[in-house]
Amino acid sequence: MHTRVTTPKKRDLSHAMRILADAQASRMSALDEHDGKALLRELGIHTATGIRVGVTTSLDRAVQSLRPPFALKALSSRALHKSDIGAVALNIEDIQALAVERDRMRDRLAGLDIELTGFLVEEMVQQGVEIVIGGMRDPRFGPLIMCGLGGIFTEVLEDVKFAICPFGPDDARAMLEGLKGYRLLKGLRGKPPVDIEAIVHALIALGGEEGIFTTTVSIAEFDINPLIADETGIVAVDARFILEQGPDDHR
Repeated sequence: MHTRVTTPKKRDLSHAMRILADAQASRMSALDEHDGKALLRELGIHTATGIRVGVTTSLDRAVQSLRPPFALKALSSRALHKSDIGAVALNIEDIQALAVERDRMRDRLAGLDIELTGFLVEEMVQQGVEIVIGGMRDPRFGPLIMCGLGGIFTEVLEDVKFAICPFGPDDARAMLEGLKGYRLLKGLRGKPPVDIEAIVHALIALGGEEGIFTTTVSIAEFDINPLIADETGIVAVDARFILEQGPDDHR
């Protein structure tokens, strides 16, 4: 499905920091999904294959390198709950249908105060186990990382675990092993186990000693939901990063 994530003990965060600095210099309250996923790739976390297009860009050449079916998502410098406002469309079969859906979505969002900056067109990601990873800053404990299984496990069973940053690989594995749905990661009913170490590496890239959420205060909170895991690795399908207002204090 995708290349296994690799996260060295010390990773060059200069490009990731530039993404954050540019967004703050532009007074953005959030990274749009395109830039949020660029940030994840700088951390060694694989994302869905996609491209940014303009609100009126001809799509024939712009997306010819992508394989259908497509996902279409509106981009904004504000944090969007895309499903709530009709800013996402999935399983679009071809470029012609993509152009029609892009125009419909643009018109549908025109009356909303969302500062539409373009669209993200991506290849659909094959099924796997859905993981949710989030980050928040607690007044008492500082940066925290949350990890859980997606879908009903998060929404109904509240099957999540937290860790205070920074943490190490053993702590990350303990988070996963403490989930009620951990057996899904180990493989059930003939399905192979997912690449658990890839999830561990992603958690460390975010909340480890050199993790982006540990080493900068630019990010107020983030949400990667879902992160699809299978036996070959992981891929981030959706990502939302809310920014702190004011200059970054990179330790």
